[in-house]
Amino acid sequence: MPTRVTVDAAGQPRLDLRLVPLGAISGRVTDADGEPVSNALVEAVRYAYPHGKRELTTAGKTLADDRGEYRIAGVPPGRYYVRASLFFSSLDTGTTALRIRGAKPSPTFGLTFMQSAVDVAEAMQLDLPPGGELANANVQLRPDQRYTIRATVTAPQGTRVMISCGAADPRPSLGGVFGVSGSASNRPTQFVNNVPGMYKVEARDEKGTLHTAKAVRVIDADVDVALNLAPALSISGAVLVEGNAPLSRAAMRITLEAPDRWDNLSAPVTAAGTFVAQFAQPIEYRVRLANPAGGYLKSIYQGTHALATPRIDLSRSPAPLSITIGTDGAKLEGVVVDARGQPVEGAALVLVPTGPLRDWPDLIRSTNAGLEGRYQFGSIAPGA
Repeated sequence: MPTRVTVDAAGQPRLDLRLVPLGAISGRVTDADGEPVSNALVEAVRYAYPHGKRELTTAGKTLADDRGEYRIAGVPPGRYYVRASLFFSSLDTGTTALRIRGAKPSPTFGLTFMQSAVDVAEAMQLDLPPGGELANANVQLRPDQRYTIRATVTAPQGTRVMISCGAADPRPSLGGVFGVSGSASNRPTQFVNNVPGMYKVEARDEKGTLHTAKAVRVIDADVDVALNLAPALSISGAVLVEGNAPLSRAAMRITLEAPDRWDNLSAPVTAAGTFVAQFAQPIEYRVRLANPAGGYLKSIYQGTHALATPRIDLSRSPAPLSITIGTDGAKLEGVVVDARGQPVEGAALVLVPTGPLRDWPDLIRSTNAGLEGRYQFGSIAPGA
């Protein structure tokens, strides 16, 4: 937890720093036959609230060795899930090229949690104490089935089109074609070797004036999708900082979050505070602002209209946005203790606003308790 120290001309304060010992998690990755899986990506993940949304975040990762064994070191204390995966594909044919156990070709393996759970809700959670070593965190991988997405684009005669496909959820695509340039025709473009999950198929012309995108869910069969190019939408705006606080707007980023998150848009904020998010859809988005360090999201205007919630509907109006960052935020600090009154180091804490502010996820604050269970929240928006 960062601490700010102010020293005047005559002052000589003493500052003692205590470090929290980091821990490690180790185990073995195998397939359904109990054979080791080398080069599997193994991650220690835990829930956090980046930008106000509960998500699994990675605290440490490594690759399994030739015996399928792994060790993730330098992990902060806390509660974790262990997950592993192995993706290896031939992008030309969609066939698997990796071989293990002699000449037998291996399948690819999707995200699997300890022991062999595919859903985090069914996964075992580990409690890592400061300086602790958790062994035998074993993962048995499950093979993935692969499918093809075929996309056909309708566009004005002679228009050259770029078509792309990418994963829209945490289960990644290994599609054989991610960008294809050519004239629009009735011949579909194939994206091969996709694991089950949600994907975004997108098409645009060379000049960027025409655009369209669709969400595609792959379940247990190949999928065909038809795309019709239409005039591209964009949304622009500016980020303003109240007062004379030295906040770097160039470190901030605007995200337009789609309802299903498959069509999220993101745009950097310039040093002058302006931004442009291109290739939007005529749908409703939630406006998010990342990295306003030292400030909080105070208000959003679309045109001359003040937004009661951070949502905009581009099917009604693409008017520019004006986003104001407040710098008069409060600070809250305290200590986390258990039932015996003992401090709890590494505990996860979340500060959630109530009432009308509850609809503004960028006002949520999260942190972890440090030494002696101490925590601190900063840049808190006025309110309850």
